[in-house]
This record gives sequence, C-alpha cells and structure tokens, in this order.
Amino acid sequence: MLLSALWLRYSIFLRDTKLILLQTYAVSMQLFFVVALIFYRTKRRKLIRLMTGIAAAMSLLFLYIDNLNDEDGKEFTGRIASGAQIAGSLVCPYLIYKAITSKCIDFVPLAPVVFTWVMELHAIVYSIGIDDFYMLLANVIFFCMDGSLLSMFFVYPTEKKKKNLKSPIPTVM
Repeated sequence: MLLSALWLRYSIFLRDTKLILLQTYAVSMQLFFVVALIFYRTKRRKLIRLMTGIAAAMSLLFLYIDNLNDEDGKEFTGRIASGAQIAGSLVCPYLIYKAITSKCIDFVPLAPVVFTWVMELHAIVYSIGIDDFYMLLANVIFFCMDGSLLSMFFVYPTEKKKKNLKSPIPTVM
C-alpha cells in the first residue's frame, strides 16, 4: 500500500489524471484488502500494531513531502517510489533461487506473474510516452525481474514429481 500511495502522490505532482485514477484505485483496493484482513484475522493485535506503525511512517513521510516545494517534492517522491518498487521486485530473485533449489515452480501461480509482466510492459510504454525517468527505471527493472521469474515456468515443472511410495502393508492380488 505504501508503494501505491507514493506513486499516487507522485502522479499528483505530475498532474496526470490517468495515473491519479489508476493509483487511487490501487490504494483503495489495497486499503480494502488490509481492512478485510484485519476484520477477518483471528490474531488482530500484531497486525493492527504493524499497520499503525506503517500509517505513522507514511504520515511522517507525506508531511515531509508536503513541506517541500513542488519540484523538490516531485523529485523526492519519484526517487522514493521508484526505489520502493525496485526493492519490492527483489522478491523475484528469491523466488528464482527457490525454484532452482527445489527444481520446481509449484509455489508460484503463473497467472499473476504473466499479468504483472504484461502490466509492467504497459507501464514502460506509458512512462516513455510521458517521458518520466523514475517510472521508466522502476518498471524496466521490475519487468526484467518478473520476466526472469516467468522464464522459470519454461525451465521447471509446475508440479513436483510424485515418487512411487510402496505401502508397508502387502497387498494380495
């Protein structure tokens, strides 16, 4: 949610209506998911403390950003949002490592990986169209990382081979 909120603030600096609508939708969906998670979770206390800490950090960050002039705020927010997205993309090398060591990719569903890869391609084209360096950098890196993860589906099977385990109980035929 922090990443989408940063991109939302950045799109407000850019005054780009399409990006503002897209990021507002992303923030509202993620906020809905967090509220549902808190509501339906049995152990709420730890999650509520974590979300309170994240909300406080976000508030301080946005307070700092609001105190900057427009150009500095745009540059700072672009750097932070881009850096946060790049950091988030680092989950892909971990998943690739896990696929290589287990020789299987059964723990990652294909559809979200493909969807993310296609969406990143669209984001790259859009960021080139509006000539935005921060969006381009973050999306190119995520596109490459996600593409590498996607390639694991062509290298490793999506299900582990089941070994024939002989029953300790003899069967009579």
